[in-house]
Amino acid sequence: MATTPRASPDRALEVIDLGATYADPPVTVFRDVSLCVSPGQVLGVFGPNGCGKTTLLRAIAGLHAATSGTTRLPRGPDTRVAFVPQGYRQSFFGWASLELNLVMTAPAGLSGYRATAATMRRICAELGLDLDLSLRPGQCSGGMLQQAALVRALGSEPDLLLADEPFSALDVEIAGSLRRSFRAHVAESGTIALLVLHDLASIVELCDRVLVIPDKPYTTVSAGAHAEAVLLDNRLLDRRAAEGAAEDVSFVDLMKRVLEGAGHG
Repeated sequence: MATTPRASPDRALEVIDLGATYADPPVTVFRDVSLCVSPGQVLGVFGPNGCGKTTLLRAIAGLHAATSGTTRLPRGPDTRVAFVPQGYRQSFFGWASLELNLVMTAPAGLSGYRATAATMRRICAELGLDLDLSLRPGQCSGGMLQQAALVRALGSEPDLLLADEPFSALDVEIAGSLRRSFRAHVAESGTIALLVLHDLASIVELCDRVLVIPDKPYTTVSAGAHAEAVLLDNRLLDRRAAEGAAEDVSFVDLMKRVLEGAGHG
C-alpha cells in the first residue's frame, strides 16, 4: 500500500535565529541558526563529536529549551513529531515483544492495537526489513533494535522526524538498502526528516541538503568567534539545481575538511 502524503508543500519546518546553551556550567552551543526544510526532504546534520548536533535536534523537538529564536512546526501545535535518540535501547520494555513495544508507544496506544500493528508491519515491508516482531528486546541485536526504533517512529506517521545516527548499528548491506527505502518513504509520505549522520555514504545517498558544523559554538551567519555552519545542497543526489547557484566550496570537500578537523575556512 502506498503511503499517502500528509503535508502540503508550503508546510515547511522553519528554524529562525535559534540559540541554545548548556545550563551547568553555562556554555553556548549555537546561536542564530536558521534553516528551512520542506515536506519530503531530508536534511543531514554533520560535524565532529561534541559540536552540538544532537542539541540542535533536541531544541527543534522541544526537548532542550532554546535560549533565543523560533521554531515554526509544519502543522503548528498539531504537528506530529517523532524522535529517534542514540539511546534507542532504553526506549524498549524488556518484558514485551517488539510488536507490543511499537504499539504501546504509538499515538493510538493499545486501543488501536490491530490497526497499529498492521501499520508497523506495513512500514517494515516498505523499508524492506525482515524483523521478527514477536521477539523481545533481549533477544535482539543492537541493529535489530535500531531498525525497530525507526519503524516505530515512521509508524506514528510523523510530519517531522528527528533521528540521531539512525543507521549507526547496522551492517553495510542492511544500511545501504534501508537508506534507499527510507528516502523513498520520506519523499512519498511528505515527512520532513532531520538526521544526525556521521558517514559520507549516508549523507550522499540520503540528504537533499546537509548542515555542516565545524565546531561549537556555531551559527549559520558570519559572527566573530562563532564557527560558521554551512548549509549545502547535495548536488551528488539532485543535479537539477537552478543556474547560478553554484557553491563556493564543494559539498564533499567541505565535509572532508570537517572530518579531518580543519573546520570551515
